[in-house]
Amino acid sequence: QYERSHAWREATTNLQAIARLKVSQIKDWRAERLDEASELTDREGFGKRILDFRESGMERFQNLFDRLSSHDGYSDVMVVAPDGDILFSLINRTGKLNDKVQRDLERALQTGEPVLTDIHNESGGYGPNIDAIAPFYAEVGGATEPVGAIVLQNDASEFLYPLLQSWPVPTESAETLIVRREDDHVLFLNEVRYRRNLALRLQIPLTQEDVPAVMAVKGKTGVVEGTDYRGVRVLSALEPIPDSNWFMIAKVDVEEALGSWRHFSLFILGSIFGLVLAAIMVAAMIRQYELKKHYRAQMRAERARRRSETRFRTTLMSVGDGVIATDANGAIEFLNPVAEALTGWTQKEGRQKPLEEVFRIVNEETREIVENPVRRVVREGNVVGLANHTLLIDRGGEEHPIADSGAPIRNEEGEITGVVLVFRDQSEERRHQAELRESVKRHHRTLDNMLEGCQIVDFEWNYVYVNHTVAQHARMQREDLLGNCMLEVFPGIDRTELFERLKECMEGRTSLLMENEFFYPDGTSAWFELSVQPVPEGLFILSMDITARKQSEDLATRRRDRLLAQQETLASLIRSDLFWGEHLETAIRHLLEVAAQHQHVERVSLWRIDEEAITIRCSDLYERTPNRHSSGQVLNREIFPNYFKSLIQEETIVADDALADPRTCDFADDYLKPLGIASMLDVPIRLYGTLEGVLCFEHVGEKITWLPEHRLFAQAVAHLIALALAQNERRKIEEEKENLQGQLLQAQKLEAVGRLAGGVAHDFNNMLQAILGYTDLALEGIDPDSPYKKDFMEIHQAAQRSANLTRQLLAFARKQAISPVVLDLNDKISDLLKMLRRLIGEDINLAWMPGASLWRIKVDPTQVDQILANLVVNSRDAIAGVGKVTIETGNKTFDEEYCHDHTGASPGEFVRISVSDDGCGMDKETLEHVFEPFFSTKPIGEGTGLGLATVYGIVKQNEGFINVYSEPGHGTTFAIYLPRCEVPMEDRSSDSSPEPL
Repeated sequence: QYERSHAWREATTNLQAIARLKVSQIKDWRAERLDEASELTDREGFGKRILDFRESGMERFQNLFDRLSSHDGYSDVMVVAPDGDILFSLINRTGKLNDKVQRDLERALQTGEPVLTDIHNESGGYGPNIDAIAPFYAEVGGATEPVGAIVLQNDASEFLYPLLQSWPVPTESAETLIVRREDDHVLFLNEVRYRRNLALRLQIPLTQEDVPAVMAVKGKTGVVEGTDYRGVRVLSALEPIPDSNWFMIAKVDVEEALGSWRHFSLFILGSIFGLVLAAIMVAAMIRQYELKKHYRAQMRAERARRRSETRFRTTLMSVGDGVIATDANGAIEFLNPVAEALTGWTQKEGRQKPLEEVFRIVNEETREIVENPVRRVVREGNVVGLANHTLLIDRGGEEHPIADSGAPIRNEEGEITGVVLVFRDQSEERRHQAELRESVKRHHRTLDNMLEGCQIVDFEWNYVYVNHTVAQHARMQREDLLGNCMLEVFPGIDRTELFERLKECMEGRTSLLMENEFFYPDGTSAWFELSVQPVPEGLFILSMDITARKQSEDLATRRRDRLLAQQETLASLIRSDLFWGEHLETAIRHLLEVAAQHQHVERVSLWRIDEEAITIRCSDLYERTPNRHSSGQVLNREIFPNYFKSLIQEETIVADDALADPRTCDFADDYLKPLGIASMLDVPIRLYGTLEGVLCFEHVGEKITWLPEHRLFAQAVAHLIALALAQNERRKIEEEKENLQGQLLQAQKLEAVGRLAGGVAHDFNNMLQAILGYTDLALEGIDPDSPYKKDFMEIHQAAQRSANLTRQLLAFARKQAISPVVLDLNDKISDLLKMLRRLIGEDINLAWMPGASLWRIKVDPTQVDQILANLVVNSRDAIAGVGKVTIETGNKTFDEEYCHDHTGASPGEFVRISVSDDGCGMDKETLEHVFEPFFSTKPIGEGTGLGLATVYGIVKQNEGFINVYSEPGHGTTFAIYLPRCEVPMEDRSSDSSPEPL
């Protein structure tokens, strides 16, 4: 019973070790396939290349896929479209993927993660295969869409099947199987040992619950006994293969597993039976001899002796061990056939030979001759055994390891008359022991070289076995662990949840799979995945370092939280009133500040590009350390061509090392180094399909790596800025539309009044000229002392004032005949200063500030008189008491951008005349009507309301424009802009003739 239990334990231990070893190898192989697919998926721009090559020919992938196939042993590498169409194949396959692989392709494209398919056969005689699918994505129409996948095909017969078919020791019936559940059957995925061509075809119903494969798919693990697909009783080790729907079955026939125990048992029983039979026969002979000795003493004694010798000889000749009998002096009397075979001496040749000559024995290790066992038996008088490691050297010099014992032969008086030696050839036993030791060493070497940690602890928590990986995990030497107690090696571990779970497994003999964070004495920690299985010695613990995976998961979690926070921040900005308000600069500055905080960078700036894409100008900047440099800096394309080329191509510039990146290294001396900028992330900003500028993130200090979430957030901020600029542009368009509408209405109103006033003034002026003519004639003919002369003088003055008013109406209506000449405005104003000072009086200071190198203008000099007189008089009336009026001239050039923002202005070169005062100023309502005819803020009788209307008409008549700036209590400034004239002063005589208007 003991031998049977021992053989059972040995068989189950071997099966479990082999099953776990193969599970680990298959798991690693599957993980390597997925890692290689992940490496392809993570290649930046690969999806875009697939999209491009679909247009230009997929043969561009030939070299890359040839290297993949030859290096990693793939039977085929394919590029497939999202619908499963095969676009490229190393072995020139065409058509579509099969339905099962197509479903795995759809799952890979949906999740964005590589997928490993199940074992399957392909149409056209391909297979069985296992495919690793690497999905790819690209920007299509502004959105990220799946563009296809690369399928790395593995021929299962090249690696997986040979791995399963191998067995670490010679065996007649053992084999390894992998199965999976298929509806209500178990499907065998590899070739079985005793039948051919049944991979993916052999199925067993789940109702056959005695079959180990059925037990495995129903969740049973460990070692079980059952009936295999042949109907033969087998021992099986069942293990699930992680991260798959496969199950591992390592099995061996019960007959082979327990065969050695049965042979040994038969041998023991045969020996015992022979000895018992011999004893019974001897006892019978003695009994017969005693019964018949009275009347057949001599004859029966002789017959009994012969019979006894014959039977004893027969017994000794039948024993499976070697037997040598000697006399008390060591001379050989008997050798049985086994002894003859082992010594090389026959009974006839060896009889009466000294034992030392026939039975030569030496120590296996020292090669010294071993003491004659006969002498020891005679000397000690007891049964003696040879020392271990004894060799018998036969007649031909061949050595046999033996186990030996000697017993004395005594006569009736108890005297030793001889010695019987019984010895057994241990060659076969030694061979089996050596094979077992080699098997154990081989298993240990396998475990020692595993990447996973393997350890066995006994029931007292002592380390019975640890491999090198466990020592690395523990940051110790193997010698520090082996033979020592876990509780002493890791003080305090008995107070952890890990130890409580291990204790439950030890006491309940249960399995466990868990993740545990282990803390080292220096305060650091590492994560391990532990698989715990009960074994006869105690517990077997398989540990895998998953620290990198945990860190990746933690990083992914942090990235997800960061993205969510960024999305919420951007959503809040979009919902805020600030973003949709009228203050664009404030909104953008706030947006830049928020972006800098989320990206953890020192500086974020907004640069605007000109229409010709020649320069970019920093329009806004946020930096945590202020005054490092100010907004307004300009960069030129001629100095930084590489950077501008990337911008024009609308490329997001991701420069982890800005000093080395060819797109940004030109900034090094003038920009990057002085400010300490190490990394840059620049995103183009487009507005209505046109490149409007660039959003620049600048990290100061050490270089950083810009992650995908950094780029996504930067692009989102750039889109928001574009949205804000578009909103501001629409707002300006609406405002300009309103201003233009108002100006149109005002112009139409002024035009209508002008036509009316011009028509009336013209007719009225004719009548006034008649009145003035007749009045002049009457004054010439009247007596100077006549009392009517004063009345005529009053009539003449009233008519003259009416004529002046009529001329102002004609000027406003632009129907007054003018005589424009080219003149220097500084000279003209200097000539008028004396007259202007008389107009404003002595209490008001008139300041004259002529501009240098003033351009020439072409205008009627009398109109300049009218403009200055009206403006100076208005300034005088606006000043209560002492004050100041300033007249200033200068040159001014306006571009399209200025005119776009200032309604009424025209691009070009102009001469500016400004008249400013420090009077009472005007409110907004007054400013809106200031140029309307007959509008006046003066009391009735003190103003006509035509002064500023006349100035406005003169300016428009000379193709200029006028701006007015005023606030109540802060004075007023009128700025008049008249177009520059390129005609030289000396040629003005040719233009002196009046121009009818």
